[in-house]
Amino acid sequence: MWTIEFLVVALAVVYYTHLISKWRNPKIDGVLPPGSMGWLLVGETLQFIIPGRSIDLHPFVKKRMHK
Repeated sequence: MWTIEFLVVALAVVYYTHLISKWRNPKIDGVLPPGSMGWLLVGETLQFIIPGRSIDLHPFVKKRMHK
């Protein structure tokens, strides 16, 4: 009886692993805008918060204005 339960659990683990793999590596059919697929809010927020070393505009703002 426990072999059937083990089989069901094993199939569930394989299924969810497959779903997570598809979610982490999406199929790209078209052209994406420039940038990364990382943690956008965290990465850009940290870049903005880190102070610049000059009196001029913050490097993050300059980079955004240039784009």
